[in-house]
Amino acid sequence: MRSVTLFRLLPALLTLVCAASAVCMASAQPRPDPKPEPKPAADFPLQAWMKANTAPAMERADLTALASALDRVAAFAPPRDYPNWASIARDGANAARTGQLEPVKAACRSCHGQYRMKYKTELRIRPIPPSHS
Repeated sequence: MRSVTLFRLLPALLTLVCAASAVCMASAQPRPDPKPEPKPAADFPLQAWMKANTAPAMERADLTALASALDRVAAFAPPRDYPNWASIARDGANAARTGQLEPVKAACRSCHGQYRMKYKTELRIRPIPPSHS
C-alpha cells in the first residue's frame, strides 16, 4: 500500500522539486548593476567655481591666482559647522603669497579631507556668495 501511495505522489513531488530548482536557478543568475545616479547637467556651484578658479591656477602653479582664489574661498566659508574652513583657506593663500606651492596643496588636501563629503551632503547646491571686492 505504501509503494502505491508513494508511486502516485511521485509526479507531484518531481514537479515540486523542479519548480523549486527553477526558482533557485533564477535567483542565482547575475543581475545587472543598478543604474548609477545620473550626473547633473551642470556642476554644482562650488564645484564649478573650483574648476574655473582653483584648478587652473593649481595646474599652472600660478601662486598669485591661487592666493586670490583661496582668499575668496575663505570669504565664502559656510556660516556654521565648518570651523576650520576659513583658516585653512587663509593659510593656503598666505603660503601662495610667500611662493610655497607644497603648503598650498597641503591646505587644499586638509580642507577637502575635513569638509568635502560633509559639504556635498549638506550644502552641495548652496550658491557661491557674491564677491565684495
